[in-house]
This record gives sequence, C-alpha cells and structure tokens, in this order.
Amino acid sequence: MAVHSGRSGNFKDSAHRLSGTFAADGAQPHDADREHVRSGLLMLLFVRYSYLGAAELCEIADEAVARLLEESRRQGRALDNASAWLRRTARNLAIDQLRRVREEPLDDESVEDELADRLLERFESNDQVKRGLAIAIEEGDEVAVQVVTDYLDIADEESGFPSSRTVAKRCGYSHTTVQDALKRFRRYLQ
Repeated sequence: MAVHSGRSGNFKDSAHRLSGTFAADGAQPHDADREHVRSGLLMLLFVRYSYLGAAELCEIADEAVARLLEESRRQGRALDNASAWLRRTARNLAIDQLRRVREEPLDDESVEDELADRLLERFESNDQVKRGLAIAIEEGDEVAVQVVTDYLDIADEESGFPSSRTVAKRCGYSHTTVQDALKRFRRYLQ
C-alpha cells in the first residue's frame, strides 16, 4: 500500500480526509488524497460504465468530487462515510449520463452515428452483467441497478458472494427488496 506524506493509500481514508478538509472553508486538500479519490472513482466508473467515453467518465468523477465539497461544506464536517457517498454519487451521475445519451435526438446524423458506435462498443466489449445493467437502466429499474452495483462492489471488496442482508445494509433497502431486485436482474441477463 502506498504511503504519501504519512497518509494512507486507502480510498476510504482518503475520501474521509478529503471531506474533512472540504468542510473547513479555505482549507486546501492534500494533493495525494484528491488524486487517490479521483483515480479510485475513475477505476470504479470504468469498470461499471466503460461504454461511456473517457472524457465523460473524467467529468463524472470531477463532478462527484465537487459535490463532495458542497455537501461537506453544507454539513460543516466530514461526511460519516465519504467513500460510499462518493461511489453512490458517481454511480448516479453515470446513470443520469446514460439516460441523457439515450434521450438525445436522433435526427442529427453525427449524433446517431455516435450513439450507434457506443451501443456497438458496449455490446462487443462488456460481459453479460454489464448488458443486464444496461437493460435494467433502460427499463428504469433503479432499485435493481443500485442493488446489483452494490452487490458487485461488496463482492469486489470482500472477494466473495455477499448475502442479501449485507447488500441491504449497504444500499438501504430491506433484504427482501434486495432478493426481489436480484430475481428481476436475472431476467435482464437472459
């Protein structure tokens, strides 16, 4: 694990320090914390939403950090779980961007070509789970999208298969809601 000027290289710790620094008006965050948080968000976004362009993913990560600044200052303190807040904010921004792309008018030929290229790239380069997420997004099943992305995040963090209760605790739904969302998601995989 990398250490920068006595600072932990842990995303969670960096996000908490960044939020605390943002809460203090006029304080400048440590560059290592800001960069660690930004690169962590970019990796998360790339894994989940690689069919968005690199420039869009950078904008989403930067917007999530800017929103962390606003929320930390609004609360006047470091957020209790700044890393989870950042991940959720970045995920929501990416989902909103996907919706905007889907809703763009198709009468302009260049926009139509760009959307077609993105769709082809998405289906050629992503696995079945990512396709299932795209379908869930298209269907407007935000609960399934949140449950599955939280499930995948926990599975990555813990290197295992999390229970529905563990996922429910993370995303704020009941374990039966999580189970129902996972059942619905299985249909999106077919």
